[in-house]
Amino acid sequence: MRMPIRPLAPAFRSAALLVLAVGLTAGGEGDPLPDGLPDIQGTWVGTVSYAFFPFDPAEDKQKATIPATLVVVQDGPMLTADLDVISQEGPQHWDLVGTIGNGNFWLQFADPNEPLLLSGHVKGKAPKLKGKGVLAGGAESNELKFKFAPGVLALTPGPAAR
Repeated sequence: MRMPIRPLAPAFRSAALLVLAVGLTAGGEGDPLPDGLPDIQGTWVGTVSYAFFPFDPAEDKQKATIPATLVVVQDGPMLTADLDVISQEGPQHWDLVGTIGNGNFWLQFADPNEPLLLSGHVKGKAPKLKGKGVLAGGAESNELKFKFAPGVLALTPGPAAR
């Protein structure tokens, strides 16, 4: 036996639309800015591990862990950073921008030909930055994992850090 479907009563319909409208506007312009904590300004050294996934079936998946340096400048919740790595192709550099709040952060390189997005968190009393990311473009994609600890500049900085 099939149950008849009845339209919602006007009062319920209005309440449902109100809940939907509130849900759609959550996260909008009226939200407070991230708290900018903790302060992660400085030089961080560590590694970036990546898994390379080519779209060409003739190429093989590759994995590697490479040394990296992240130099962060922080102004409240706003971050700018230089990421330098030494890969098989040689030194590579990205200028990143992002936000930090409540111990979580994101950084992005917004080039439509090679978009890079990192998302991570600050861990422990002796702070460490850990997280994941993706680098995509052309006929490949790369899944990233990163770990950084406070340190001194270990790699030659890119053009923006000089």
